[in-house]
Amino acid sequence: MFVKVACVGGGPAGLYLSILLKRQDPSHDVTVYERDPEGSTYGWGVTYWRHLLDRLHEQDPESADVLDADSVRWSAGVAHVRGLTTRHGGDQG
Repeated sequence: MFVKVACVGGGPAGLYLSILLKRQDPSHDVTVYERDPEGSTYGWGVTYWRHLLDRLHEQDPESADVLDADSVRWSAGVAHVRGLTTRHGGDQG
């Protein structure tokens, strides 16, 4: 089935949706509209847990390999919000 998709915004969700649609069927007509110049970034990041990356390896190994190779891992974190402190052990995998 031919699909025509216009994705407004080149953030992580829109870009990955576009990749998945084209991988599903290269004949899909997918256009991503982004207001910022190609290659520009503004310091944001995407946080995900190890289980998500493991599932991604099962479903989309090509993208998972790229994410795995380019991801930054951390060993511990502390968040201070409104006087509360939360600690997390980080990504052990």
